[in-house]
Amino acid sequence: MRKLRRLLDVTGADRRLLAEAVGELARARARILLGHLMRRKPDLGRLHGETGERLSPAQEREVARIRWAVRAAARHVPWNAVCLPRAMAAKAMLRRRGIGSTLYLGVALRPEPGVQGRAAAHAWLRAGAVVLTGEEHMDQYTCIAKFS
Repeated sequence: MRKLRRLLDVTGADRRLLAEAVGELARARARILLGHLMRRKPDLGRLHGETGERLSPAQEREVARIRWAVRAAARHVPWNAVCLPRAMAAKAMLRRRGIGSTLYLGVALRPEPGVQGRAAAHAWLRAGAVVLTGEEHMDQYTCIAKFS
């Protein structure tokens, strides 16, 4: 209840940003569930492209706001919004504002007792020098694709 009250206390601009983040998380989840992810690569950006690390101060502020909104929305949606939909949602929000970003896809082998190894996947998103989503585990994965 306290979390919900905190969300309701945000300003109108932040409330609109949160609503946008929820909508983009839902859109990303639908695309993944419907299998459109690999068929619609252009939505993710240019394969093997990477954006620079310089942002203007105004862009840095907007990146921080989007990072906050996607994280807050992901914690409150009724589905499990993991790394890939978070990265896709934030990328769409940044694109709408004309801010370049790079979405990274990575894999790692997770050894399990008695099993040869199991692959695990992770996604993270960077705009400028800021990692918006997925930074908590990105160093454990080898990047296999990037989209700018």
